[in-house]
Amino acid sequence: MQTMKTAILIFVLTATFAVAQAQVDSVMTDHRKPLWTTVVARHADRNADFVDFSIGTKHNRLGNASVPEKGDGSNAFIIKTSAQQRIDSLRTVSGMAAYSNYRTYNITWNQTSDYDIVAPYCVGDSTCGTMRGESYRFAGGYTRNLGNSLIVGAEMKYRAAVEYSLSDPRPRNVVSDMTITLAAGRRLGRRMIDAMAGVRIYSQKSNIDFYADAGQTSVYHMTGLGNDYVRFAGDKYDANYKGHGWLASVGYSGRQTSGFYARIDAAGLYVNKTLPTLNYLELCRVARTAAAATVGTSRSTGRTTYGVDATFAFTNRSGTENVFGSATGNVYRQISSTTGCEQTDVAGKLHAFGVVNASDMYSFKLVPSVAYRRSSEEYKSIGRSLEYSHINGSVDLGVDRRSDVCSLSLSVEAGTLRNLSGSVDLPGLNTESSRYKTLMRRCNYLFDNAFLLNCNFRCNIAATATGSVYAQAKFCYAKFTDCGDSKRLEVNVGYLF
Repeated sequence: MQTMKTAILIFVLTATFAVAQAQVDSVMTDHRKPLWTTVVARHADRNADFVDFSIGTKHNRLGNASVPEKGDGSNAFIIKTSAQQRIDSLRTVSGMAAYSNYRTYNITWNQTSDYDIVAPYCVGDSTCGTMRGESYRFAGGYTRNLGNSLIVGAEMKYRAAVEYSLSDPRPRNVVSDMTITLAAGRRLGRRMIDAMAGVRIYSQKSNIDFYADAGQTSVYHMTGLGNDYVRFAGDKYDANYKGHGWLASVGYSGRQTSGFYARIDAAGLYVNKTLPTLNYLELCRVARTAAAATVGTSRSTGRTTYGVDATFAFTNRSGTENVFGSATGNVYRQISSTTGCEQTDVAGKLHAFGVVNASDMYSFKLVPSVAYRRSSEEYKSIGRSLEYSHINGSVDLGVDRRSDVCSLSLSVEAGTLRNLSGSVDLPGLNTESSRYKTLMRRCNYLFDNAFLLNCNFRCNIAATATGSVYAQAKFCYAKFTDCGDSKRLEVNVGYLF
């Protein structure tokens, strides 16, 4: 069996070159995941060998409770394999490979992929469309102990995707996204300090075609809050996005469950948008900077583990738009640059957790939490703005039942989302236009109140002395006051050994 594990691991690493997030097979260990930013922290915290192969499907039916530019529903089929293996007492490797085939429905005013990365500088029109896509994700990492206290490591993650539509307008987007990081950690007894630094390289080629004989519909280069580059609207369909970024993290933690822990993460990504049909004219640039800090403490006493932690996050997204003079053929002379749309998000979350191992067969968990978020989006040059804030409170209850043959995990989280403030100001935007209606639909969703319910079930059945077959199901339901129901379902079956 050990030989089979090693063979499968070599295959995974050869195919992926990356590091996987460690497999979480119990509802009791979720509170450790914020500490796994670096490969050295992940390998030190999750030191068990495993190989995991799973097949799953995801279905989202969001309706009006969605951002229109990202669609109101999706279906996906996913195959994933991941592994972690200690080569010897000094070295550990891990890897992951995943394939996804999916469809996203009813996307409005967005024909580009990765809206969260390029927004608000997408290419869009008023037509609702369905995007089909395939994505390939690879990851792999390596850590090595140097002496008794120092550990170093590296990891690489890569994502490739192609998305397209079969109705006019017909975008075909090809995405490449790679991250490489180096990390180091120093053990202080049962504690560890670790740090990571890395780079990110991003690109997207977005080409749009029309096949209908009835004529072409104009597409627009959006700049935020219903505005666009009027000068380049119409027949300048294609766009390229090129970006680079950085990542950094530093943390302090203990092994598994006891003591104080803290982590600070920061990242920046800067993406330029160019028009290849106009000699790669650089139209604009979006810069995104994010930072997050987590502090907490936990303690184990006999059969009980309990703790509390807090997370604070800040994100700023700003756009720089270039101004051009008169064209000479397909050449535009850049005159100046101006500040475009700017968005700021501030969020915080406080949650406590308690896990009781009532016996060798049963464990229970209780996780209450409260979260706050405030977001503002502003376009100063045209006087448009969007702002909202909300608070979210929830209680998560879970139980594990273990036996020699079968283990069951069930987690149920119930909560409420309450809007605290919401305002939108859109001067100069035609209230009868599709752009205005799309923005108001987004506002109705962001300003709404909701009841939230999340369920997570997992069953492991021992198939061999060292392996188990498992099935996992996640269901999320939200009932909004004005936007109706939102449903998400994810089902996976797999083999873990």
